[in-house]
Amino acid sequence: FFFLMIRRPPRSTQSRSSAASDVYKRQYQRRGTWGMEKSDKRPRNERELLREYHRFIRDDKEDEKAIQKEGKSEEVYGRILAQKHYEKLYKEFVITDLSRAHTGKIGMRWRTEDEVLNGKGETICCARKCKETKGLCSYELLFSYREDNQIKSALVKARCCRECAAKLNSKKTHKKLD
Repeated sequence: FFFLMIRRPPRSTQSRSSAASDVYKRQYQRRGTWGMEKSDKRPRNERELLREYHRFIRDDKEDEKAIQKEGKSEEVYGRILAQKHYEKLYKEFVITDLSRAHTGKIGMRWRTEDEVLNGKGETICCARKCKETKGLCSYELLFSYREDNQIKSALVKARCCRECAAKLNSKKTHKKLD
């Protein structure tokens, strides 16, 4: 048989000293940290690194300079990870999020391999939730975004159905390619 002993803190009553409670708290706080220094900076996982170093449009020269300067190993790893992720994306057409189109805000991202194989954004409407395949039109959009506290812009292509095109052009008319 196995017995599990659970240490409980001393009862705090008026008749007992709070010194025993303080001893318990000190022991409990130190448990598991013997020989380790407390640090505010914890190691980050790949998702956090990718979120920090991801760029909508990457500059190869900037990446090479940062990787060669061999500063922080985590920074170099984050840039390499983001660069490899960027190379896996298909950058001909974008996928759009039109849920806030009525306010003039349109979310865009590049397509993934699965979306390319399924035809999403090219033979199926580019809107995230739309599955329309008939009557698609191509549009060239000037996509402005903020990255590293700088405003950047890029021309991207989107293929969408008539209903989604109306949402896309609700605040600003975009250039139709077809």
